[in-house]
Amino acid sequence: MVIAFVNHKGGVGKTTCALNIGAGLIRQGKSVLLIDADAQANLTTSVGLSEEENITLYDVLREEKTCEEAICHVDDFDIIPAHLELSAIELELANALKREEILKMAIQAVSSKYDYILIDCPPALDLCTKNALAAADEVYIPVSAEFLPITGLNRILKIIDLFRRKLINPTLTVSGVIITQYNKQQTICRDVVASLKEQFGNKMFTTYIRENVALKEYAYAKQDIFRYAPKSLAALDYSNLVKEIIEREQSNKKHTFTERSFV
Repeated sequence: MVIAFVNHKGGVGKTTCALNIGAGLIRQGKSVLLIDADAQANLTTSVGLSEEENITLYDVLREEKTCEEAICHVDDFDIIPAHLELSAIELELANALKREEILKMAIQAVSSKYDYILIDCPPALDLCTKNALAAADEVYIPVSAEFLPITGLNRILKIIDLFRRKLINPTLTVSGVIITQYNKQQTICRDVVASLKEQFGNKMFTTYIRENVALKEYAYAKQDIFRYAPKSLAALDYSNLVKEIIEREQSNKKHTFTERSFV
């Protein structure tokens, strides 16, 4: 299962979700590969890596290295790190054939080794995000409950629809919307949730990631939330979210099997 975390608005929790969902899945016995597709390399540094010391996604997209060569092993994590040079990749690959599908082809060599491959996308609909969308089975959209994001979300949905219509990824779908920075006492948070429910219905996860000071501190410790603050509300929220993700996947597999049984 390849999941791209997408939202071209910054500060909504894409990296936080990718890291902590990944950590939670590992705690549930799943094999996970993280891919940092953001030139800011926040996911890379969050696991304690320096972007200067490793083969990175930049080398993979330039087809100079394979995914297998780029994977770094850090504590419980396998990660393909990012590098600042990713910010120039669109210009460097301007004339490359099928440049949106390089990552899709590259991860085929390692996809069978992992239950989940989680791609942290940059806050832009650039070539890195397009590669993630071409490679992904599903899209998760983290949305901060502090902003009404309808215009931005519609733009993401149009891009996904374009990828389907051009057959770059005909089965790509938004399968999860994750509410972050939630505070039930704030009217704006309740309004955002109500608006998203109208648009996405049961694609919204019922677990919301609440505002919590631990989520502002953990990245400086270069640890996931389960290591940094295992008894925090944030750890509880991400634990519940991971269980919901696994339950959805199992339900979808069961539904697919049932449909095929009647064909």
